[in-house]
Amino acid sequence: MPPESTARLAPGSGAADTLPEPDVRRLAETFAVTPEAVRLAVARVGTDFRQVQRELGGRR
Repeated sequence: MPPESTARLAPGSGAADTLPEPDVRRLAETFAVTPEAVRLAVARVGTDFRQVQRELGGRR
């Protein structure tokens, strides 16, 4: 499942807990960050791909 198609959850709603591990790894590879950075970003902004992208430093 591409990151763009992940379900959108409200920030702070436990979104990081519901994001499947393969998606966390895929996002970490896409943005050259650690899986923990992805989890923190998702916890802050939810799972909207564009919001996560901005949180992790913009376009790549």
